[in-house]
Amino acid sequence: MTSKLFVLAVGYLLVGSVIAEERAVLEERAMGEKLRAMDSTSQAAEKILSAREMIRIHWLSSLQVKEIASRLPDDAARLDFATAAYPRTLDPENFYEVYDVFASFSKVFRLHDRIRALSQPFPVYAEPRQKVNPGDLKNMLKSLRDEPFEATRMTVAKQMFTTSKGAFLSSQVKQILETFAFEPSRLELAKFAYRYTADRENYFVVNEVFDFSPSKQDLARYIESFSEERPVQK
Repeated sequence: MTSKLFVLAVGYLLVGSVIAEERAVLEERAMGEKLRAMDSTSQAAEKILSAREMIRIHWLSSLQVKEIASRLPDDAARLDFATAAYPRTLDPENFYEVYDVFASFSKVFRLHDRIRALSQPFPVYAEPRQKVNPGDLKNMLKSLRDEPFEATRMTVAKQMFTTSKGAFLSSQVKQILETFAFEPSRLELAKFAYRYTADRENYFVVNEVFDFSPSKQDLARYIESFSEERPVQK
């Protein structure tokens, strides 16, 4: 009996340690130290790296995300950080607290749209499933290239992914991304398109559209944050 209790106790400890490891919470004292370190530097790049490191290692509360975001140099940096932090937030139902750090309402609306997209479950493509054929892809690419404005092109591209009856291949996603001139747009759409891709094991080919390593690293972190999500049937 004693040996059984010992085994059970060890089992609970192991489970508890796994949960703690998966959700390593940033304690307030450590949080204060990291915030002071951010305040002590005037380098915007260092602040952004510090913020990214915190969400890579820890799970945060919405208020902690707000505190960190408030120390970033501008609304663009705050938007990127808040988007990356949302999947690792302990209380996502309170994420509206983060909205207060933005000076621009347009960035608030954009963050809201990103959160809504992140909250949607990944579709599962049951085999056999029709793939987007080359003819349809050619028409899609032409439509995107005919759009004179990057923002409109983004809206059209996202609509293509969400309404298509066929599943996209990683190589097709790459071709779509190549219709965008700016790296931030390519990164945003690469994150969005991942959930609509049938062969995610080949998604590494998408990295070829990026000129800068931080974009590749950002996409990798995004994909990793959803690696343990349980997908549902579309």
